[in-house]
Amino acid sequence: MRRSLLALCCVWLLLGASCKSELTRTHDGVDVTLVSLKRAKEFTVPGTLNSFVSNPGTELAIVSVKATKEMNTDGLKLQLRDAGSRSHDAIFHQVFNFEDKHAEIEIVFEVPEGSNLVSFSLGSASFDLSKLPR
Repeated sequence: MRRSLLALCCVWLLLGASCKSELTRTHDGVDVTLVSLKRAKEFTVPGTLNSFVSNPGTELAIVSVKATKEMNTDGLKLQLRDAGSRSHDAIFHQVFNFEDKHAEIEIVFEVPEGSNLVSFSLGSASFDLSKLPR
């Protein structure tokens, strides 16, 4: 019984590690993990009164990522790609660098409403959006 439980725990840990690796990529020596993709009609910039509102027929796609080190995303390619191979560039991004040297980044895109988004790129790191939990 104990061996079965131990084997089950090992399998669970290995499956969890493999899922995590599908959501983590490296860009310039920094591990970047894709955390979420959310859709909204409006996005308020944290800590401000500024907001973005989608145009008719579009919606905002908000991508959240975490990095193991502080990052500067200025000049990086921040892009979503849909199933029709159309690319969408970021309209806004904000980086939160923390004292423990990790970073959290929010990136906002305006995309056609209901579009099937398939990949996200941050610099040289590319993510398959189908790997995100639903």
